[in-house]
This record gives sequence, structure tokens and C-alpha cells, in this order.
Amino acid sequence: MFARLATGLVALVLVGCAPATTLRSARTVEPGRLELVAGAAVVSLPEYNMVTGGDGGGDFQSYRFTLPQTTFGARLGLTDWADIGARASLGGLEVEGAVGLKAGFFAFAAAPSAGVRWTTGADHAFDVQLPLLFGFGLVPGQPRRVELTLGAVGRFETEWGSAPRSGFFVGGSAGLTVFVSTAVFLRAEYLQFWPLGASPELGPRNGRIGAHDYFHTRIQNGALALGWLY
Repeated sequence: MFARLATGLVALVLVGCAPATTLRSARTVEPGRLELVAGAAVVSLPEYNMVTGGDGGGDFQSYRFTLPQTTFGARLGLTDWADIGARASLGGLEVEGAVGLKAGFFAFAAAPSAGVRWTTGADHAFDVQLPLLFGFGLVPGQPRRVELTLGAVGRFETEWGSAPRSGFFVGGSAGLTVFVSTAVFLRAEYLQFWPLGASPELGPRNGRIGAHDYFHTRIQNGALALGWLY
């Protein structure tokens, strides 16, 4: 039992498991200003699957894994309605952009991103993500001071290496940004994905021992970060 859990843990670590949280507000960064965020994240797979036998002679075992991660991000405001940026973690790197609108206490942004996850083994992945974010300022007259951000997210991911496959996910997110001064803020976010299926199917007949399969499990992400607006 312990050996199977250890094998699964190593496999999950090696695939990078970069957090998918955007850690951003629905309000785009003001032109000429720079936003920096750094924090801790958690990635959890409630029904993580792993091949535990040889080709044609094994089966799937399902476990729950929750792993800590780091998250860092930087965004530069381009106009009143657009910014660009990048996010990094121990398991991956993403570039992103956002376009949106602001109207009083309400803000909206479409914030597409594309990124890679790397490993020390043979498997690597590329993903494209499209969050649609809706922000609600909670302090009258100061919409940025405290913002609740709700999102709908679509994600496509393709992995190559020992067991190439691709899959789609849909999800939802909830976040809160609180400015503790004019420049410093705290930001928290929870994001969950549901799988829409993968191709090809990964099973004991086409997966090596220890092969992971998160294309058929929910993926839960949580993050808490400290930010600075320069």
C-alpha cells in the first residue's frame, strides 16, 4: 500500500502539477502600473488514477493527492482596458493577457493564458486556459479596495511523452482581493475543474506502471498570495 502511494506521489510531482489559479482581479491593471504577486498554492486531485500493473496485466488504483505549490505572477497595464503578464510555479510557466471593462463597482475581464508544464522525466504538457471573470467592488466609492471575483473557466491541455493524450476541462472560481494599503494587497482564490474527457483513454493496456491520469478527475486549486501594485 505504501509503495503504491509513494509511486503515485512521485508521478504526480514529476508531471509538474502547476496550479491553474489566475490570482488576478477582474479589474485590469491601470496603464503604466506593475502588479506583482507571490504566494502559496495547493493542487488536489480527489480521484487521481494510476496504472499499477504491466501492459495488459494491471489495473487502475484511485487515490486522493493534495500537494503544496508556489505561485508567482507579474502584470503590466497597457491601457485602461488591457494588461499582459506571466505566472510561474515550481511546475510550470504561463503567459497571459486580459481585456475588460470597468463600470463603477462592477468589472469584467477575459484573461486567456497559455503555458507549459515540465518534468524531470519524459512527460511534458501544454495548456490553454480562458477565464471569464466578473468582479464586484464591496466598498462604496472604492471598488478596488475589496473585490469579490467570480469566474467561469475553460481549459484545454495536451501532454506528450510516454503516454500522449489531450483533454478538456470546465470549471468555476471564486476569489477575494483586499488592499491593506494603497499599494499592498492580499488575494485568495479557489478554482475547481471538471473533466470533459480525454483522447486516447488511458488504461492498464496502454499505460506504463505509475502512469497518471488526471484527465478523468476533478482538479481543485487553492492559492493565497501577497501582492504589490507599483
